[in-house]
Amino acid sequence: MADTPDKCKWFAVGANHRLYYLGKHQTSDDAFTAADEILDSVPIVWVIDELTAHYWKAGLEMCLLEIKPN
Repeated sequence: MADTPDKCKWFAVGANHRLYYLGKHQTSDDAFTAADEILDSVPIVWVIDELTAHYWKAGLEMCLLEIKPN
């Protein structure tokens, strides 16, 4: 029997600029199904996994450190 991938946390960004937690899922297809149910009438912009979210967080933190207030 083949190993199944571990479930990871998934997030969605809606057209309303909000971040939604979708729960733990094994595949992006499962995450998209959850996003459809959770976001309901809000259009889905992005669905990302936990690893991608960590990369984005690190990148945003680096950018914010470079911004100097006037």
